[in-house]
Amino acid sequence: MQAEDIETFERGDENWVRFTLEVEDEASDDVISRTVERPVHRDFNATGAGGEDYRKVVLMKVCIGTTIYEEQFSLEDRDDMIYPVLLGRRTIQTLGDIDVTKTFVNEPECGKSAPVSLYRDKHNDEDIGI
Repeated sequence: MQAEDIETFERGDENWVRFTLEVEDEASDDVISRTVERPVHRDFNATGAGGEDYRKVVLMKVCIGTTIYEEQFSLEDRDDMIYPVLLGRRTIQTLGDIDVTKTFVNEPECGKSAPVSLYRDKHNDEDIGI
């Protein structure tokens, strides 16, 4: 997930992270900036062609279709990337079958009474782990 000004701190006996989210409204081109604080869910070591990258992972809620999903998001400055958020395999496992040849097919329609799928209630495949 696109995050800037990432800093860790302690609150009580827990590790927390503070970061800034910037979201662009596609209709108006307005940019909305918000500082968010969340407990650190876990640390993540991403290894790829560019080397190793250590990231903090937090639980955030996202509306997909008519349901709100609480999912894990690793925090990274993605300013130079095309997409500000990538869905990981754990999230995709929750959603079920996905047609990867199509994009932006569901408008978010989560109202105040939308069902919430909490992370703690998930049952991941064993090969995925955590």
